Amino acid sequence: MTQATYATIGRGITAWSQMEGSLVHIASYLLDSPSEKVGLVLYSVSNFHIWLQIIDELIRDGPELQPAQARLD
Repeated sequence: MTQATYATIGRGITAWSQMEGSLVHIASYLLDSPSEKVGLVLYSVSNFHIWLQIIDELIRDGPELQPAQARLD
């Protein structure tokens, strides 16, 4: 049971890490900046909800992203 529990926790941490990396790449695309710089800024924000708000605002700000904005509303 202990090994299965640790394996499950490890898969959860891996999935979370991959999701964070994806959000950094999305924000990098929206800001037209290198992922390293965007990652540095996002990882300095300790609140995950703020990450999502930043990306939401970037999508709403970009006129070329109107189709994506319609899906958010």
